[in-house]
Amino acid sequence: MSGTREDEKRGFAKAKDEIPGFENDVFLVFKSNTADEKKVRKIASELKKKNLSCESHEAFTPGCPVVTNIVNCIENSKTTLLLLSKESINSSWVLLETILALEQSKCSDRLILKIVLEGVCESDVKFLKKDLLASVPHFQLDFSDDGWGDQLATYVKEEVKLPDILPVGSLAHGLVFSHFIGFCRYALPELKRQLPDSDVYKRNPGRVSTKYYVLIPSSCKTLDTLQSVDNENNITIKEASSLNFEVSHAGKPRKFCIRIYSIQKEGEEPYYFFADTPNVLNAIYRMENEGLAKVDMIFQVARFYHTMNEVVNHSLNQPCNDVVELLPYNDPNVSMQKILLDAIKHHLDTNTTVTERIPHRFMDPNEKRQENDVTILCRPDVTEDCEIATNIAECLRAKGISVYADIGIQGTNFSEMNVPQANWYIFVISKSTLEFNNPLAFKCIACLHESVCENSLCVLPVTVKVKPHEIPALIRWVTLVSAEEPNYLDVILQTIHGKPVKMKHRIPCGDVATGLAWANYINYLSVTLKPGLQDRIEDVLKREKIECYCIEKLFIFVPWSCKAEEKLHDAANDGLV
Repeated sequence: MSGTREDEKRGFAKAKDEIPGFENDVFLVFKSNTADEKKVRKIASELKKKNLSCESHEAFTPGCPVVTNIVNCIENSKTTLLLLSKESINSSWVLLETILALEQSKCSDRLILKIVLEGVCESDVKFLKKDLLASVPHFQLDFSDDGWGDQLATYVKEEVKLPDILPVGSLAHGLVFSHFIGFCRYALPELKRQLPDSDVYKRNPGRVSTKYYVLIPSSCKTLDTLQSVDNENNITIKEASSLNFEVSHAGKPRKFCIRIYSIQKEGEEPYYFFADTPNVLNAIYRMENEGLAKVDMIFQVARFYHTMNEVVNHSLNQPCNDVVELLPYNDPNVSMQKILLDAIKHHLDTNTTVTERIPHRFMDPNEKRQENDVTILCRPDVTEDCEIATNIAECLRAKGISVYADIGIQGTNFSEMNVPQANWYIFVISKSTLEFNNPLAFKCIACLHESVCENSLCVLPVTVKVKPHEIPALIRWVTLVSAEEPNYLDVILQTIHGKPVKMKHRIPCGDVATGLAWANYINYLSVTLKPGLQDRIEDVLKREKIECYCIEKLFIFVPWSCKAEEKLHDAANDGLV
């Protein structure tokens, strides 16, 4: 495969209006060194008869990193054809190529990825049910069928616009935004404003946490109140006070009550805090336990955690920055009371705005641990990169995280490909790093290679003055942190709290509509439309002395702009008076 040297260096995904043509019609993805190689040659031969040019890994440029070769082939091919068989369904490299093809689809606004099932059915391939992949049409290949070549060529040539197949979306993403828009954006600024002036804060100096603790139980079963007793650890939680306020939400007054709790271990003084389990998680719990829909709970809880972290720590949500701490835990095997008490004590003891570390809360006790928690690498000849890497190292060490820093002239391994083993690898990436001719770039690729082989993501790039379109495609699919965001250290800490994210969690989410719809149904419609609605409507009409009839039907307006009018009746009558 050829391609310009500049493309090879950058590995960028080209914008859809910049692509005049492709070098190849089809890039064939399969697991090498298996029986699939013979099948792929047969497929390529048949497609070439239909005037479709094909390439595979055999066209990789010698000496060029595998990940870079994959990116180049996907970008330079009109279609990426994925062969899923018994040999390839568990291949992490095939999954990587799938993710990159989906990312390219999002950039070009058309479906790049085509999936061929051979010798397996859809139920055999679990990741086909994940997010955007759930809506990708697939082709069931049977070499014994007459005309399979014509049918496959028709499937490959079919143009599919991405909006036409947008999936049910990421349930977790929709639930996060439902919780943030409907609660966090109102409650968190008020918590910051009201708590220091409250009686409970003034009466208990040094024993009131200013954090909002978001409890994320693995079962997604929400609690009406946190008031409870942990007899094993002798910890008691009681309701102590509340902060009340009212806002206008979609044109209607909405009252909020932030409950302040006390938590006390027997023989110790009480502490005070605000926490809850997001009510939107109840949607996942009910969907699973009431048979409303089939849900991969572990997958959705993991995505809820990471998405919630990104949203509340985003630079555009500054009133919410440094307020939230996410506390995932496995209920009922883990004490919610002890997790809360440990987090509160740690926050008050360190007296810092940077997110605290509860070591390896997600870590499986049987999982292999490395000598270092984190290895940090940067270019030694770029002063700003070294300063940022040093800040990250100092922040992590202050939280008790073991760090190996390959920074500046002290970075003795910089010119070598050896990278000290760690649970996480943090790369400080500036524009100078994007030129793939320096050791740091190859170390990043090597760590990505290792991540793919182990089917996990333990690479965290921290970008320095790099614009979104300049980010190479080979790292765009992993979690990225911008050093220009004021709270980027918080984001890093939150990300490495748990074990590396499994690759399946990085499948593009598509849209968030499904999560929003389920949250609206579970938490609003199922309550509002319960039996007796007509009686309640008539009671309101009588109380307000309104003489008319109201039908027992709820009309849901869905404006194209998605903007909820403050006063629906004013908007409805606009221009009629």
